[in-house]
Amino acid sequence: MNDKGTLFDPRISGLIRHYVDHHLARLGPYPSSIFFVLITNSTVDEERPASYVKSAKLSIAQLADMAGMSKRKSIDALKALMNDWIIIRRPGRGRGNKNRYYFLPCAQWSHSSPVHFKDVKVGKVRDVKEPVG
Repeated sequence: MNDKGTLFDPRISGLIRHYVDHHLARLGPYPSSIFFVLITNSTVDEERPASYVKSAKLSIAQLADMAGMSKRKSIDALKALMNDWIIIRRPGRGRGNKNRYYFLPCAQWSHSSPVHFKDVKVGKVRDVKEPVG
């Protein structure tokens, strides 16, 4: 049986365990609902490093519907998750505007105030300096 892209995949179950142990109570119910919707609709690419997980293409409306909340609450929940570097959003283009969400490895999840942020480009993670202003 192939567990790739399922909750039994060691990469996905590791992300869930770490999230529940370290973030669930602090972030609250809405970010947690969005996190679990994204992680249960994820795929594991062969081309990505072993710890990276990518969600299926989902629009904000689909995320909100699956999590059972309003679009506004789902957007706020995504922002809360992104502020903790748990996920990176790559905006969709064209009709339907489906977004892709990439989960960083647990080792890179952080609570500290950011000096730089990570951006996913062509299967690699690179540092991008935040504009000084």
